Amino acid sequence: MADKVITINTPPAANYGRTPGGFAKARDEWWSQQGQNDEAQDATTQGATWAQQQSQAQRGPQATENAALANREASGAGGHQAGATDLARRMAMGQSPSEAAYQLQRGLDLSSSMQGALGRSARGAGALATASANQQANTANLQQNAFSQGQALRAQEMATGRGLYGSLLGKQREQDAARLGMGNEMAQANAQYNDRYGVGMGNAAIALGQVGNQQAAQDFGYYQQGMNPVNAQTEAWQQYKAWLANAQKQKQAANIEELG
Repeated sequence: MADKVITINTPPAANYGRTPGGFAKARDEWWSQQGQNDEAQDATTQGATWAQQQSQAQRGPQATENAALANREASGAGGHQAGATDLARRMAMGQSPSEAAYQLQRGLDLSSSMQGALGRSARGAGALATASANQQANTANLQQNAFSQGQALRAQEMATGRGLYGSLLGKQREQDAARLGMGNEMAQANAQYNDRYGVGMGNAAIALGQVGNQQAAQDFGYYQQGMNPVNAQTEAWQQYKAWLANAQKQKQAANIEELG
């Protein structure tokens, strides 16, 4: 006995968009939008990489001394300060010419000349002898006084030189301390500036990384939108196959019932 012909109407296979391949067209339209921000993503990635490198890079000093002023300070105003200090040192050691000694010598020469003139003005043997003796005595006293006063004035000049020498050395110490302080302040300022720059670049890298994440999330959204028609088409095919399988079961059941 031949199988009974049973007609079971089943819907045709569903196509997304009611056209064959419609799901692929819709998918590609969404996926094509992923490439629209590729240039922006590359720029974001490059910017984040550069900022990260800058945040970790060792930077030199940003603030520096004026070269001309620094050289002038280092040379002691073109060597004049060192020259003045050396002159004060020589004066303190009694090695420099003494103006006071010159003045005393001129006074001594003048007094000796005056004593000689007085001696020559005497008349008679007794007067000449007395004048000569007085001249010798007065000249010896003048020389002794000149030597004593000269030594006292020389000591005074040396004391003045010592005071001037110590004052100049003290000024140099003050200048060195001030220069060291300015150098330390500049170094600290540079360190703080570089730290702020590094932190700023680190924050910029983080911000650009967040922008990159947003761009990647946008691309992922396009991908998901493109997968929606693919998933819908897959589900339709699964439903169509289920319908075919159910129709086959109904047909087999009807034949068995007819044979019975």
